[in-house]
Amino acid sequence: MAWTYTDPSASPKDEVRFLMGDTDQDLPHMSDEEIAYLLGKYDVETAAAQACEQLAAKYAGRIDRTVGSLTINYSQMTQQFADTAARLRKQSRSPEAVAAGGAGPLVFGIAHAEKDSKDADDSLVPDTFDEGFMDHPGTFTDSRLG
Repeated sequence: MAWTYTDPSASPKDEVRFLMGDTDQDLPHMSDEEIAYLLGKYDVETAAAQACEQLAAKYAGRIDRTVGSLTINYSQMTQQFADTAARLRKQSRSPEAVAAGGAGPLVFGIAHAEKDSKDADDSLVPDTFDEGFMDHPGTFTDSRLG
């Protein structure tokens, strides 16, 4: 599996690597193919958050160890990737990020121009709910409801 990185403004893959902090060729964390898979499913920010979550889960199952003078601190890497994923989720406005506790609110709907176009089209069944659809002259109105 390949690992490449040149410039985050040059490709979505490099932007994902930049956002997740996987830019050191001597310590690669995720392959180009894995990032390409995530980019096939998500936008750049969400792909980076997903990548960080995958790496946090991967390193969470490993025990810190020392080999010679080199100490590999997997628990610190786990926390770093989890924190990065949380930060990326908060910055993203994608439905996946909002569902995972990211930025919000997310509002679904249509643009005013599209609604006006639909309202003008006599061949369409009218919307059931529209402004004033519950206004019926002569019906009881409870003043406590406002």
